[in-house]
Amino acid sequence: MYELVIPGLSLAIATTSLAISYVTSTKTRTLQVRPVLIFSRRSGEVWQVQNVGNGPALNPCLGEMDWDSTWRRFTRCYPLAPDISMELRWISYTCALAITYEDVLGNVYTSQCRYDRSDVSQGNKFPTWPLGDAKDEFERRRESEAAAASAASAVKP
Repeated sequence: MYELVIPGLSLAIATTSLAISYVTSTKTRTLQVRPVLIFSRRSGEVWQVQNVGNGPALNPCLGEMDWDSTWRRFTRCYPLAPDISMELRWISYTCALAITYEDVLGNVYTSQCRYDRSDVSQGNKFPTWPLGDAKDEFERRRESEAAAASAASAVKP
């Protein structure tokens, strides 16, 4: 009887060790490539999004929430490498900002800044965003520059 207990116990310990090793290595690999995007207003009234994580943020899509709690003005952005920020000059005043993005392993994340509170979570919290209507970053910048030029020319005597 004891001849079967010791090998069985050894097999259970080895299997448990293998499972723990697999879970640990998977989490470590994910953390090594995980992007973390945050919003801030560092230069006056200009919003920016910055990647403070370890990996690139791929396929980012930004949304702005109006005061009536409706998400609007969706913008596709270029990937953000670690330690890189992007100014969001086309955003003046907004109630909330959110951005969805992926890591190199295909995991999806969402970062939000709502009423001066930030949240980063796993998964796409906005799967119903109409991304077919999203503009790219350069379109938003051109619109913002055109509006600023129009406002400046309206002020000239």
